[in-house]
Amino acid sequence: WGVWGGQLFRNGRILATKRRRGRPPKEPRSEDQLPQVPVPEHLQTLVDLRTA
Repeated sequence: WGVWGGQLFRNGRILATKRRRGRPPKEPRSEDQLPQVPVPEHLQTLVDLRTA
């Protein structure tokens, strides 16, 4: 964990939100799930390069 320039970092990556306090629940909360956003076809090659 660390803060630099107003951004929260963990393992060298910027975090959008901080993890909640306490033990994580067995069943994930619906508000903790990220929405699935379709990637436009013209950007699909960029996604494939980053996940390889």
